[in-house]
Amino acid sequence: MKKSIIIGIAFFAFIVSGKSQQIDSTVDSLNLKTTVINLSAEEENFEEHTTFEDNSSQGSDSASSFQTSRYFFNESAYGLKKGQKMYQNIMGLINTYSYGFSDNFTFNFSTEFVSLFEGRAPIILLSPKYTFQTKKSNIRLGLGANYAFSFSGGESAVGSLYGLMTIGKPNNNLTLGIGYLYSTDDGFEGEPIFQVSASLPINEKFVFVFDANFAVEGEVVGIFSPSLRYIRGNATFDLTFTQVSFYGNAVAPLVGASFLF
Repeated sequence: MKKSIIIGIAFFAFIVSGKSQQIDSTVDSLNLKTTVINLSAEEENFEEHTTFEDNSSQGSDSASSFQTSRYFFNESAYGLKKGQKMYQNIMGLINTYSYGFSDNFTFNFSTEFVSLFEGRAPIILLSPKYTFQTKKSNIRLGLGANYAFSFSGGESAVGSLYGLMTIGKPNNNLTLGIGYLYSTDDGFEGEPIFQVSASLPINEKFVFVFDANFAVEGEVVGIFSPSLRYIRGNATFDLTFTQVSFYGNAVAPLVGASFLF
């Protein structure tokens, strides 16, 4: 049953989807002269102040001009700020609309048009996400849900509940997540689904983005998506090659774009 639910979510991921500078590293200087210690302390205070500003505003000026709330498919523990809106399109057929109800609560509404060509009602995905800062300036946590359904008769709804931990800054980070799949036919699955996502800046315009969602059933089965992201103003443009292990390791090239308002 788990595989069938993952396939359902994978299908939606192909037809529906749905941050940050360097991961903080702190270098302590010991047994140095007083002047060096004072200089080091000043530098650390500056770095801490910068980190606070990055997290409180969810990024520097350059990072806040484009979305850092999600990778290509997966969410991070960063969200939209209150009043911010985002639109994402994948392959011209998948649409996601996001709104920041507060600095900690983001709601995503996604739909797709592929089902219309098959004579069925579109799949709709509702995805609320609550995120918050921990006592560590470079660690955020998030809780969220996905609920996918269609108004076509006879189709069950599927979804998930998940938790996230993002380590790093809005556009340079690592996210680890765990969730449980759900279907209206069979309820919750007993075994978890894992998420590993990362965002690594290459330069000011390009970012390497990685998504993975997988389960362990004697073997690892899941969806793996390395992507190249191009940043231009308030927009991001993604090229990804998504591999689905339970479809014979088929690889699908996908393109997407998102706009932050």
